Amino acid sequence: MNLLVSANTAPMHIAAAVNTPVVALFDGLLPEDCGPFMPSEQYTVLRAEETGKTEAGIAAITPESVLDVAPPYFPKQN
Repeated sequence: MNLLVSANTAPMHIAAAVNTPVVALFDGLLPEDCGPFMPSEQYTVLRAEETGKTEAGIAAITPESVLDVAPPYFPKQN
């Protein structure tokens, strides 16, 4: 798999354990406290708190914001 998009759940931690790049979605927790525990170039964290719509929880993180950070994780096309 080139990339896993996941909330801060077990699949995110499994991906980190096998070095699969991750876009990690967080709401209310700090990635410094609970991962993903892998080299920083292997993941991007998107936090609901940074959207200005924290009342929506993790739903505040839009698909568009995920697509904005995903391209570096995919192989370059010739």
